Amino acid sequence: MFPRLSVLLVLLLMGARSWAADKLLPVSAPRPEYPYEARSRHITGDGICVLTVDRSSGAVTDATLRKSTGSSILDNAVSSALRQWRFEPGLRTKKIEVPVSFTMTGATVGDPVAVDSEIAKKHEPKPDPQSVVPSPAVPHQPSPGRSPTRFAKLTKPLKIKIAYGETTLPAGLQLPLASADGAALKVEYMGHEETIPAESAQIEEAPAAIQRLVLEKPAEAKPAREAPVEDASTLGLEAHEIGTADGTVNRWFTDWDTYSRDFRRQKRLLITVRDFSRKVSQVTVHVYFIGHPMERATPLFVYGHSAVPVELKGNLEVSGAVDAPPLPGHTLQIGTYHYVRGSDIDGWIVIGEAFAHPFQVRASRQGLLDLAERNPQQLEEMLKDYASKKGHH
Repeated sequence: MFPRLSVLLVLLLMGARSWAADKLLPVSAPRPEYPYEARSRHITGDGICVLTVDRSSGAVTDATLRKSTGSSILDNAVSSALRQWRFEPGLRTKKIEVPVSFTMTGATVGDPVAVDSEIAKKHEPKPDPQSVVPSPAVPHQPSPGRSPTRFAKLTKPLKIKIAYGETTLPAGLQLPLASADGAALKVEYMGHEETIPAESAQIEEAPAAIQRLVLEKPAEAKPAREAPVEDASTLGLEAHEIGTADGTVNRWFTDWDTYSRDFRRQKRLLITVRDFSRKVSQVTVHVYFIGHPMERATPLFVYGHSAVPVELKGNLEVSGAVDAPPLPGHTLQIGTYHYVRGSDIDGWIVIGEAFAHPFQVRASRQGLLDLAERNPQQLEEMLKDYASKKGHH
């Protein structure tokens, strides 16, 4: 009786261990914090973080966002927290995906999923022979000297996924057509084969030659020339925060939560300009850094402005960083008395301009986007006030 009972216990333990391994239960899993800066601006989003795990120790060695939450603040919070996760040693996978969601109530973390092991293969559903699963975009190398016979001309702007995020292709863009299958078209874009909806484009016969969109400028390309105003629709603009620097200096402090403290805040943006026509030689990007008084959301004011000339010169894409000037403030805490002076960062507005006309606007939040697009006179007045104050310093 006892030997049989022992065998049964061993089998149960092995089954429990296998179940735990399949479920990828972490032994330590701190939840991402909801940063105050994101919460105060009502920034929310969903993302997927990929963990690289050392199988022998179960420690996470790297955490990167496969799908961004849409905010660099939230992305940094996710990667910082999930790098501290630990799993049981002897894991059968080294790549794990973890879904994360931020709402105004905080962060929610989903179940970890293996993406590169026998666990993933074990739970992978069998393909349905009646269904056709499109293959992911892969680099497509056209045959040397071969030109496409047809191309797809976009009839409306189309948003697609690319290696570094998303981009919007303008209406009228011509893309070499690889194949057409019912409701989907396969086209060549930036050296990759992409699948787009058939209703978003019309198929036309290609002329004798089509200039392909490639990442590098061809050696035989002609010098860039200025495009007419109507070609501004081929321009695209992206802006993302890539850095925040907060500095604090204590003038004095005590052990009873009493202090006098100075602080300075800064931001860095990554600006990307794209020209799908490769014919625009130069554009100007206006960057406005917006602030507000401490502990009050209004009035808004411009505390930094840069007019950045961007030389395209036939390139498909040009990127560069822009730094905000430091924004100082001071806080004094004595018992229950709390006093602050100075300003806090509200956000930023980026406007792309070509041929003396704006072609695209980006902003850190919807309220600032509405200000730039619907009330440009107010933004102009804010800029004049900034220039006037700057001239007196």
